[in-house]
Amino acid sequence: MDLEYITCNLCGADDSRTLYTIQGMEIQRCRCCGLVYVNPKPFKVNTETIYNTEYFNHHVLNAAVNRHTYAKRLGFIEKFLPGKGRLLDVGCGSGEFLEIAKSRGWETTGIDISPVHRDKFRTHLGIPLVVGDFNDVDFPAESFDAVTLGDSIEHMHNPRDAVKKIFSILRPGGIGYIRTPDISHIIPRLAGKRWIQLKPLEHLYYFSRSTMRLLLENEGFNVITIRSSGIYCTLDVLHNRLQYYYNPRLMLKLLGFLSDTLRLGRIRFYFDPLEEMQVVFRKPLC
Repeated sequence: MDLEYITCNLCGADDSRTLYTIQGMEIQRCRCCGLVYVNPKPFKVNTETIYNTEYFNHHVLNAAVNRHTYAKRLGFIEKFLPGKGRLLDVGCGSGEFLEIAKSRGWETTGIDISPVHRDKFRTHLGIPLVVGDFNDVDFPAESFDAVTLGDSIEHMHNPRDAVKKIFSILRPGGIGYIRTPDISHIIPRLAGKRWIQLKPLEHLYYFSRSTMRLLLENEGFNVITIRSSGIYCTLDVLHNRLQYYYNPRLMLKLLGFLSDTLRLGRIRFYFDPLEEMQVVFRKPLC
């Protein structure tokens, strides 16, 4: 794997200290602005070994539950943008979010780095899909009313350029939405290097609420709100994730009892561990 040393993507400083070393890769914090990032980072995205069919399997398995999450997320976004318009979802994955948006009257387009779901978009969803790196694809200026990035900006090689591009393709008054891990919250501080979101081959950047606000405001956006973002979940899904990442024995025994003995494993509930943020921001009218 080819690696490249980088300066801070937010403030440009070349002054950072190592927080963690995971999978042989260093996760560092900028001493000037506080942005956390992988350095050195992979030189390019390898869609064949990372964002392949296997990567998306858990999205497919949890699709029914995820639809409730996406519907709640879209409803939250719609509070800040009266009426419907053109929506671009960056890092759209298997397309459930866009499918829901389309059913609610949005004119939808998706872009994803991986071609895995190209046939699904064409034959089942009927939604335009662009395959490629968001920063490398040309979209007309001021052509979208909303641009959403759900769990994608942390994967990008240049988040600042991505935010610049969002500003360019949003119409004046248009809304942007970002959901991403929040490294400033108590959960990552307590978990340390065992935090579930520390995946240096996939997640290249780790924002706090302050660095996210700085990124957006530096590129001309007005930040409307930053708050935590949860998901709809089942006890079975929660059990599998805890077992894979943390393995807390007492908690796993309790979840196993509720799931297997009491047969509650498939009951859906909303779960917010406060480790992810969602940000709504607006492009000024002038």
